[in-house]
Amino acid sequence: MLHWIALLPGSPASCPEAQTPACVAPSVLSTQHLGWWALQFTPRVALLEDAVVLEVQASERLFGGAFALRERIVAEASAHGALAHAHAITALAAVALARHGATATAPLAPPAHVVAQGAHQALRASHEGDEDDGCVHELNGLAQLSVSLDTLPLHVLPGVATHSHTLARLGCRTLADVRALPRGGLSRRFGSGLLQTLDRAYGRSPEAFPSKPCHARRVARGGGFVFDDDDTDSCQPFLSRFFAFKRFVMGS
Repeated sequence: MLHWIALLPGSPASCPEAQTPACVAPSVLSTQHLGWWALQFTPRVALLEDAVVLEVQASERLFGGAFALRERIVAEASAHGALAHAHAITALAAVALARHGATATAPLAPPAHVVAQGAHQALRASHEGDEDDGCVHELNGLAQLSVSLDTLPLHVLPGVATHSHTLARLGCRTLADVRALPRGGLSRRFGSGLLQTLDRAYGRSPEAFPSKPCHARRVARGGGFVFDDDDTDSCQPFLSRFFAFKRFVMGS
């Protein structure tokens, strides 16, 4: 089962007075820079509007397990100014939960540690259970994910937020209210994008994101990167740190 973590970067303006761990960070990373920083944990990193999402299921054993890896990512991201985080079995769900935690947190309050409890239980079950029970765990995970998402307001989910005012006039206040509307009517009124977003967030259809936080592409030979001219200066320091970390782990 996939394990997505969403991080919401902060900004220097959001921490004018150093009062919390997030605000005393030596550097507050932008969304793009936080995406490059996250590459040290997994190659599956993408930017989703104001959030950085990373899928870490394949990396968990390298960092001491799912819980240890998530705690490390959250702690280090908070030190770089991240204001909220969440984890779930889909990227969109993780972003929605992180946004909900951020909006529920007062300015200058400690970083929001938002966790989808149902998704966490499903993740633990997927690691501890037998392979024969994988389908059962996945179904339970999706059901628990639905419970976590259904009570969220419309503005926290990318793709739904753009229609929030119209949906509110239809009486919708939560994602559950939107899902209760006839799918045919939603498609005709809002197009297919709204339903696709809901299906992806709830794990009913696959998600796909460009896996490159900066405008860079992998070179087949030599294993290097090619940058657009306007990105080279901003990304190079973070790439240097990333490859130094890689050399340290590989022992070369």
